[in-house]
Amino acid sequence: MAEFSYIVLDLEWNQPLDRDSTIREPFFFDSEIIEIGALRLDEQFRETGSFKTFIRPRFYPHMNGDVVRLTKIRAQDLENAPEFPRAYADFTRWCGENCCLCTWGPDDIPAFYFNQRSGQYALAQKQKY
Repeated sequence: MAEFSYIVLDLEWNQPLDRDSTIREPFFFDSEIIEIGALRLDEQFRETGSFKTFIRPRFYPHMNGDVVRLTKIRAQDLENAPEFPRAYADFTRWCGENCCLCTWGPDDIPAFYFNQRSGQYALAQKQKY
């Protein structure tokens, strides 16, 4: 069995340019993840690894100016990045099975959840054609 680790997650996400362009169907979605960053800590809270990937936005491809100012992430940084389903798979593989996911604040877990749903929705849409 793999050693236990804490995964400290930090996400950055893009948002719609204005309220009218917010996705509301099939569910409300206003925070598309553009970067996953994480540290792995052992049981003594020593850093044992790190993970970072940009994510190419699919639903909000135009960067919100406030997001760019806050994160310093520009559209050109995301051009060759994987889309969320691939980045999420890479991240979960890196995490392993014996871990506890922790975040810096209350918004990361809901954003992660809704991006998982959006990735599943996008995959289902691709499979229809």
